[in-house]
Amino acid sequence: MKPTTFLFLAIVIFTCRAKVTTSIVSARDLHSFKFVYLDKFCFDTNLEVGTDRTGSLSWKILDSNLTRVHNLNVNLYFGSHWSDLLSVNDISCNNIRNFSVSVVPLNQQDYTTIVQEKNYHFWYLLLDACDFEAPSPDEDYLIEIKFHWKNVEGYFKEEFSFERQGLFETLIFIVPVVLIIYAFAVYNVIRLLISKVLHLMVRIYFASLCLFVIHVTTLLAHFAAYGKNGHGVGILNDSSLAIRLIAELLFIALLFSISSGWLITQTYIRHLNVLSALLVTLAFLYTFLFVWVEIGIYTETDAEYIFETTPGIVISILRLVALGIFIYSLVTTMKKEFDAKKLFFYKVFGILFAPWFVILPVTVIINFAVPFYVRTKVTEGITLNVEIIYYAIMLGMLWHTRLCELFKVNTKNSEGLFNVGSQNEQVYEDL
Repeated sequence: MKPTTFLFLAIVIFTCRAKVTTSIVSARDLHSFKFVYLDKFCFDTNLEVGTDRTGSLSWKILDSNLTRVHNLNVNLYFGSHWSDLLSVNDISCNNIRNFSVSVVPLNQQDYTTIVQEKNYHFWYLLLDACDFEAPSPDEDYLIEIKFHWKNVEGYFKEEFSFERQGLFETLIFIVPVVLIIYAFAVYNVIRLLISKVLHLMVRIYFASLCLFVIHVTTLLAHFAAYGKNGHGVGILNDSSLAIRLIAELLFIALLFSISSGWLITQTYIRHLNVLSALLVTLAFLYTFLFVWVEIGIYTETDAEYIFETTPGIVISILRLVALGIFIYSLVTTMKKEFDAKKLFFYKVFGILFAPWFVILPVTVIINFAVPFYVRTKVTEGITLNVEIIYYAIMLGMLWHTRLCELFKVNTKNSEGLFNVGSQNEQVYEDL
């Protein structure tokens, strides 16, 4: 196996994305491959004149005899030097030391102070095992190391790498707004339940919104813990991402259901095979994206936005394909509809929601265009605000007064008979 290949695999196996990073490596593997990528961090330089521009890195060896690690080193790399190291054909022991800014014995276990320059960049961390003594063929043991990066400012900032600072404050603002939208959605559902006209589109929307509420609240809780301990609550972070992706899939299913006129203009979904294939493909890609992010494949690069990854880019391109299908489905539905109010509804719906498919590819392009140290703030800010806006717009489109007027539903009167508006109007759904 080439050294560069192992560097990639080491990222998959040994790292977790937090600024208190715990890495577990095998002594036998260290002897075989000589180095393991560990982590990266960006320090803040936007400080007042005269402020001490320093951050720190510390580590602690857990559950291991110090005599077993006396020939291991921790190598630090400046951003550009790291890029130079990855660009060489042969990542040898000489190269990993020649490109490093600092080589510190692992068993030193004390603070390494990093003087931060004026420009933002990542510091990269590598475990150097070039002088590591091999265990006997029958002996192997694990070395567990906890690394702790610390930024230059106080609580809720010092634990965050600079490119992630500000996300907690953004969520503090966003969560109350989302809860207000959720409260209106609950009111809307109650009114529809009382009227016994809870249309299927409302059910899909409400399920997606509930998942989105859980996503932002669990993410807020994770970042609140992260600001205190440097690693947050892993299960909240992981579940938040999974819930977000499921909510987005439900929202896409809702958009295509409405565009096909299902239970609004007709009782079936036009081009069901095409739409099903698209949703199944997106579900597979979203699952692959989740696995890709969770095992940390993209840690080696400066990727911070999940849709900047390979599966994320594929999903972004597929969104444009979905836009074409969405427009075609909506136009076909409008040709089958003769009610003036419903035609107006479809026109407004198309004008408002067609841009939703384009926003993700545009956000990915913006992500590549802005400096790495603001990418996460910009992309996550755009994503969260756009999602809030579109959930609010969709709530307005599915408001109970409009729903009863435009969507064909069954309602029962006090005698148990159906009221359908007119004798020739076909009924599509009941509660």
